[in-house]
Amino acid sequence: MSLKRRLKKLPISSSIAQTPEHTDVRVSGELAFLEGKPALTAPITNRPCAAWRVIIEEQRSNGKSSSWHKVVDESESTDFALVDQSGRAIVDGTSLSLALDFDASNKQDMFNEGSPELRQFLETRGVKTHGFLLKKTLRAREGALEEGEVVTVGGIGTFLNDPSAQSGYRGTAKLLQVQALSTGELIATDDRKVYRDQGA
Repeated sequence: MSLKRRLKKLPISSSIAQTPEHTDVRVSGELAFLEGKPALTAPITNRPCAAWRVIIEEQRSNGKSSSWHKVVDESESTDFALVDQSGRAIVDGTSLSLALDFDASNKQDMFNEGSPELRQFLETRGVKTHGFLLKKTLRAREGALEEGEVVTVGGIGTFLNDPSAQSGYRGTAKLLQVQALSTGELIATDDRKVYRDQGA
């Protein structure tokens, strides 16, 4: 089952502040960088982000037909915050499984050198850009979790005291900490179809 389908099967929290504790749940909010600055940069587009995933595929010919073969599938993530009108959640990015929209692409072929960022990425990963005689046809797809976009995570939440927030009349402000599901994964997506989607 795909990560997005697994997310859709999780119960939805109506807001961060109303998230049930100690159970598998789906939480959404706008992404905010911790300490107000990004920890990562997406390698193909140089976008500041909290997580990215890049897939590189090579086109290979077999007689009169050709097909794409994955040669790199790499991702990186770090902790980030989700914010809505009710409160704030901190997401553990150390073991994040990403189901991202691949909203950026780049290509190298006989007629296109590809961007300098793509060439550098390929070089540092040891991907050969040329065959015996000709330049290889390679394509890159990149997705990233960027500041301000709606992100949905599937995990288990626990409320902690939030020393960075001012207390209201009801007492100490609470911060939701989101960690891995009972299955051991913490899933994140920026696909808005998953946001508030009740379907399984």
